Amino acid sequence: MIGRIETKPKIRTYRRYEMETMHIFDTQADEEKAFCEVDVPTADLMSVGEYLGRRMDELPVGNVCEPCKIHAIRWAENRVRRLETDARSLLDSADELERMAAGWHADRDAARYRNSAERRRSEAGEFEEEAGELRRFVQRLKRETGLDIHAC
Repeated sequence: MIGRIETKPKIRTYRRYEMETMHIFDTQADEEKAFCEVDVPTADLMSVGEYLGRRMDELPVGNVCEPCKIHAIRWAENRVRRLETDARSLLDSADELERMAAGWHADRDAARYRNSAERRRSEAGEFEEEAGELRRFVQRLKRETGLDIHAC
């Protein structure tokens, strides 16, 4: 066929194959900026929650820059501390509600306080469970990456 140029159809590639390195950012921050503070397009950013979630579920995340990994581990360690603090606060509140329930003579009011205390204990248990799971994952990440986050 003379005069006709044959072109191959474009093959769509997955985004993770199109970029060299992925960077991580915190969705709670004022702006979407990589933890490592490198100026990259927002298309090359992954939220720290998504990164940790995908890693915990053993899903691929692509190539992530080392400084961002360090910051993600620190972020996760801070999250563990916040969860543990929230759990302790809920347990303290539950103890106070139990003391208040003991002081009530009306069964209905005492039962309400006990139910509230039980709900707080249950929520505290969920926080403690999440914190434990995240702590184990952080330890695994540290071993896998061989990163000494306290030296950086």
